[in-house]
Amino acid sequence: MDTNLWIPLLGTMTDAAIARKFGVHAETVRKSRLALNIPSFATTRKIARTINNICTKCNVTFQYGARRDGRKNLCLNCRRQYDREYKNARYIRKTVGTPQERSGVNHTFFDTWTPNSAYALGLLFTDGCIQKKSSWEISFVNTEYTLVQWLHKILKSNRKITKVITQTKPAYTCFITSTYLGEKLLSLGVIPRKSKIECSLPTVPRGLYLDFIRGLIDGDGCVSLHKSKKCVGGKQLTVSFVDVWDCVCLRFQEMLKELGISSHFFPKRKTNKGDRVSAVTVGGKQAELLCAMLYADNNKICHQKKRANWESYVTMRKSLGGMIGEYVQRYRTTPNYPWLHLLGTMNDRDLAKFAGVCFSRISQLRIERGIPVYKPVTKTIKFRSWHNLVGTMTDVEVSKKTGVSKANICVYRKKMGIPRFKLPPKKKEYSWLHLAGIIPDKQLAKIANVTYGRVSAIRIERGIPSYRSTLKKAA
Repeated sequence: MDTNLWIPLLGTMTDAAIARKFGVHAETVRKSRLALNIPSFATTRKIARTINNICTKCNVTFQYGARRDGRKNLCLNCRRQYDREYKNARYIRKTVGTPQERSGVNHTFFDTWTPNSAYALGLLFTDGCIQKKSSWEISFVNTEYTLVQWLHKILKSNRKITKVITQTKPAYTCFITSTYLGEKLLSLGVIPRKSKIECSLPTVPRGLYLDFIRGLIDGDGCVSLHKSKKCVGGKQLTVSFVDVWDCVCLRFQEMLKELGISSHFFPKRKTNKGDRVSAVTVGGKQAELLCAMLYADNNKICHQKKRANWESYVTMRKSLGGMIGEYVQRYRTTPNYPWLHLLGTMNDRDLAKFAGVCFSRISQLRIERGIPVYKPVTKTIKFRSWHNLVGTMTDVEVSKKTGVSKANICVYRKKMGIPRFKLPPKKKEYSWLHLAGIIPDKQLAKIANVTYGRVSAIRIERGIPSYRSTLKKAA
């Protein structure tokens, strides 16, 4: 028997009446009511009768769960009793649920882990929102109508799907009112105002990673085809996921790593819309492996446009000879290309154009075989008869001696890598230098009208011993 049929009636009638109506054991009904923290029907009726009796004394009508419009007509004593009992009634209303909650909502959908619950959790974490009003209200917004309709149906919401007009394209919203579902989502990690309060990804069983990741990508991710001249067919497959918080994207990257998919993480940065978000991207062969796992089962619910992008990519790659993984594997098993002997004899980019393959493939094959990079051979230059003169004197002097123009000598010198001739720096002569070492440096500085440091530096540069050392040698 489906428990979702009689759980909304808990607290509104006796356990025995529910058991007789749906053909279940009364003890099963009682345990379910206690597990959901719902008071018994007798408790609710007792409080309702007490409030009714209080209102009857002062001739005020009473309606259970309605606003306290008639409270002002009660006397002071009855008003105090009324407030105390109405507080209990509000607590029961909160635990039993509002009238919207008692109309068949699937409250226990997230109690057990299934592929559908993992996928729905991914959708609600990215594009969902929960907020506390009279009870917890769960909303989900997406531009794909099939996703909103699926979640609306599987959670058995009694409220209509509404259409929202945005600046770019129309979106669709579904609402579910359930205190139990809201508290369950809170315990799983879906919190209110997620974009303002830092949080992390919910913990999901290892076997349901693919369904959860598919829900995250269908919410705040993208499976797209980009134009790229480097790729065969001119298109590159990219899978990306964005979020406001770095910790969410890092956890997403860890989940991909556990599945054997390598990805790239980009910390918080500004987008074209002005938002600051973090991103995880997967491209090339890794993107193919991830999409092949995500969209292996055609019967599973997913974003139709993202699946269509993957299917169009598969069709394009098959027409060009297969997927990237198959393409590389095929060439690795048959490495004897007709152009293999040309590796290292010409530029890798020129060979890639000639062979019609990717430049990176040519470089990879050349490195695997230990072939060095192609370097064009320079023309040998004949030695001139005046070669020994170049660099030993200036180009002008060589030109005067040989009769060759200065420009030809300069070009020849540069081709041969000979540095330009430079005259050694002339040592400046000082009139007081003959006294260095004969008298102390301080006395010589006063005579020459220069600083003491300047005298010492020039003396050391010329290799002249100090006055003190000459006295020691004389002694």
